[in-house]
Amino acid sequence: MYEGASCSLQVAFHAAAKLNIEDLDPPVESYGYWVERADYQGRKSFGVFQCPNCKKRWISAHAQKLYRQGCQRCETESLPLFLWVNVEKQQRDRPQDEDKAPHDSARCEACRKRKCKKGSISGI
Repeated sequence: MYEGASCSLQVAFHAAAKLNIEDLDPPVESYGYWVERADYQGRKSFGVFQCPNCKKRWISAHAQKLYRQGCQRCETESLPLFLWVNVEKQQRDRPQDEDKAPHDSARCEACRKRKCKKGSISGI
């Protein structure tokens, strides 16, 4: 999951406040926009989550439209509320260490179903 190390996106909302798509910053420095999950046409992108139980919010660079992620606070799983649509395809040089970035496979439903390319859970 993505904790925003190189991303300017901040979800700094009070837990009781309604999460509005207009209030979200772009997760990357390229043209694009946020859409509700139902309107997303792709499979994987940046995603915004909010736990239905404890209301914790987080951003993931490995959000998938059809798969849930678990809340780090209470373990309740949820689907992404919003996903990022890139308007332009960008070629970017990936640092060699990017593939070694942490991925919370235990809380990734796509990993458990062997649909996530980023992580895997051993023993399944």
